Amino acid sequence: MKNLKKRLFSFLLAATLLCVGFVTPTYAAETEKEAEPKCYTIEVSSNGVESISDESGYGISTCSSISGYNQRSIKPGDAGIAISATSSGWGGMGVTIEASSSWSGTMNANMVDSDGRTIFSGRNVSSNGSTKFASLWHYNPSYYYLTFGNIPSGQSVFIKVWIYG
Repeated sequence: MKNLKKRLFSFLLAATLLCVGFVTPTYAAETEKEAEPKCYTIEVSSNGVESISDESGYGISTCSSISGYNQRSIKPGDAGIAISATSSGWGGMGVTIEASSSWSGTMNANMVDSDGRTIFSGRNVSSNGSTKFASLWHYNPSYYYLTFGNIPSGQSVFIKVWIYG
C-alpha cells in the first residue's frame, strides 16, 4: 500500500509538472531592426551568376577588388588627404586609419569618393592609434578624399590610410 501511494504521488507530480510546462507561455528575445531590407536583382545563366544590381540600379560585381594607400601630415585648415584607388567592380571594402600626434583626442572623419558619394561622415578617429572601418561599399572610384575635423590649433597629425577589399 505504501509503495502504491508513492507511485501514485510520483505520477500525479509528473503529470502536474507536464501540464504546467504546456500552459506556461514562453518568451523569446526580440532583436531590434537595424536596417531596412534591400532588394537585389541577380541574373543567372548556365555560366553562373552574371550580374547583381541593387534597387537603385547600381551593379555589384560578383568579383570586386580595391586597394589604395597614402600618408601625410595634416593640420587645421589643411586636414585632408587624397588616396588613389586601384579597383575593379563594385563591392565591399574596409578602411584603416593610423594616426600619430603629440596630442591625445578624437577627430571627426569624413570620406567621399571621386564621384562625390559619401562613404562615411562624422566617424570618430583617435589622434593616436589605429581605427578600422568595415562593411563599406566601393563603386570603382579613381580616388577617395578623407577630411578630418576637431584638430586643435597649432597641432598636426601624421595620417596613414589603407583601403582594401
